[in-house]
Amino acid sequence: AEQRFLPHGYLTYGAMRALAAWERGEGAFSARSTQWSEMELYRQIALFGSGHDERSDAYQLGYNLLIQYRFNRYRLGDSLIESGLRTLFEAQLDRGVWEKRDPIFRDGNHGEAHCFSFELLSCLLRDLRGEWSLLVPWEEHLSRAVEWAARNAVRRYGTPLWRSAHLVEATTPQSWATAEVYSFLQLYSSYLSWRIQTIVREDFRNEPAQAPNPRAFDDLYQPEVPRPQDGPVLLGDLMRDRLLEPLRIPGDSPSYSLVRSTNPRGKARSGILFGPPGTGKTTYVRKVAEYLGWPLVMLDPSDFAEQGLPLIATVATRVFSELLELEDTVILFDEMEPLMHSRADAAGSFEQKFLTTSLLPKLQELVDRATCMFFVATNHLETVDPAAQRPGRFDFRLQIMPPSYDEKLRMARDCLGPDLFAAAEVELRRQPYRTNIRLASRNEMLSLCDDIKRRPEHMEDILSQFRAELMDDERFRDDAGSW
Repeated sequence: AEQRFLPHGYLTYGAMRALAAWERGEGAFSARSTQWSEMELYRQIALFGSGHDERSDAYQLGYNLLIQYRFNRYRLGDSLIESGLRTLFEAQLDRGVWEKRDPIFRDGNHGEAHCFSFELLSCLLRDLRGEWSLLVPWEEHLSRAVEWAARNAVRRYGTPLWRSAHLVEATTPQSWATAEVYSFLQLYSSYLSWRIQTIVREDFRNEPAQAPNPRAFDDLYQPEVPRPQDGPVLLGDLMRDRLLEPLRIPGDSPSYSLVRSTNPRGKARSGILFGPPGTGKTTYVRKVAEYLGWPLVMLDPSDFAEQGLPLIATVATRVFSELLELEDTVILFDEMEPLMHSRADAAGSFEQKFLTTSLLPKLQELVDRATCMFFVATNHLETVDPAAQRPGRFDFRLQIMPPSYDEKLRMARDCLGPDLFAAAEVELRRQPYRTNIRLASRNEMLSLCDDIKRRPEHMEDILSQFRAELMDDERFRDDAGSW
């Protein structure tokens, strides 16, 4: 009589993935499969929890856990996923694989076909890529699998190969088993890279990565950057076209990467942002990270001086050795004038000149590494050492000024409302006030609009008494920066 085999999570998982990719996974089939898988997952967790039970099967548990993660994740929540992973890895044998239980099917005259541990491990690492933190408690168990692969490699032609060992008499390597082990090792290498970077970022002030946001700059009132040939352009548009979109990886959904891009050393990835306080230099760096969907790491002189001035160079060596481990991360060095002070300044101390000398090669190494994008933000470009500003050290330097005059009018329209703005626009456009308003910071402009809203009948007096702080500061008038 034909032997019957019970439904198996391995086959169900593969079928549901294939149908979902084919966009035919919806409907009654998907609902019934998900429901069966949910009950089987609960059953396996209970069987393992009750002690040694011949009906417990780690592969049934693992693949049904993956089905629930992919197709039923948000209804069941984190607790079931964590419980399923704990049960699965606690069932792992000390040698790094799981015990074979029920066969999937009989393979002709060759014997019963069983699951291969590395196929399950590859699926776990691949499906949980967005939430690898779930696997952190089980790193020792992942390393056991690596040790199994090292012990059981068969050397042929100088290359390690593997066999699944589900057939006792089969002693030769198998292409599919070798492919699964290599797939696991590649995914595990990516996991370790992610883990190292996570640990490094925890040493600094950081903001985690989110999904890329192509509208990241839309909520800003932006300055214009003059361009000799093409005319002025909004800063966000310039950054998008020249800095961010060249890092886009081809595909249906937006994805940006330096390490996966072609010719990463040919991409713009480092810049000096300078300008008066309060113009949003830090905000623009945040928006760059938001646009790309990358994490953001922020440092200032206090991160280098945490062990005192004599040890700044030693701390800097440690800090940059950690930064060099990061990939696809935006790094901001904020208010770094004390550590990059011009060595030509006679008033500068020996310590400052030594720090500048020791810091510049480390910045160059970060440039040469070409795995991260980084910015130096400063309020006082004139005090920064010329060697730090030379071409090759940074790809560009940009002066961050207050929002443009047209953006100020848009800000006034948003703050005052259409009726009051219609009355105020004539005054705002009058020549005596244009320059003053053009140099106003965002906060100064908001304060001006609040005054007009409170006392609209005194609008002319309010405008005549208003004076932007930058009206008295000549440092930021001439140099708009360069790309």
